[in-house]
Parts: sequence; C-alpha cells; structure tokens
Amino acid sequence: VVFRENTEGAYVNVGGNFKKGTADEIAVQEEIHTRKGVERIIR
Repeated sequence: VVFRENTEGAYVNVGGNFKKGTADEIAVQEEIHTRKGVERIIR
C-alpha cells in the first residue's frame, strides 16, 4: 500500500539553482515534513 500526498516533502518548492547556465551549475532541493503531516500518514 502506498500513501502519497502532494502537500509536503518535495512539493513545497524550496530550493533553486546556482550558477545557472555554467559548467558549475548546482541544483538544490529540500523536503519539508511536519510532525502533523507525518502523523496523519502513519495513523
């Protein structure tokens, strides 16, 4: 069984690109999980 919600994790749109368009380009993506959101899934 898989539970999936698009309200937290990678869907909060935190992150970005640095040195875009260069050979040193870096992409950063963070996930945010709240206690409330996690507990809603595990119950």
